[in-house]
Amino acid sequence: MSHHHLDPDEVYLKSYLLQREIKLNELDNLSQDELDYIMAEAKARLSERETYRELKFICSVFYELGMIKTLARERRIKYDLK
Repeated sequence: MSHHHLDPDEVYLKSYLLQREIKLNELDNLSQDELDYIMAEAKARLSERETYRELKFICSVFYELGMIKTLARERRIKYDLK
């Protein structure tokens, strides 16, 4: 059994809301509003029946990582950390 690892430089999601492709490693550099758009778009695509399995996996990775980044930002703000 072989395992394939995702290279963050090669994984991207084409955002219709932001009108560009967002790479996985770019999530750190997005504003919170842009990150919210990506998470909403990824979550919406997960519920579409026509979405193929690979795109669903990529959308779930973007959504989960976006949630982690959002929670980390909120924690930094709450505790005034940098």
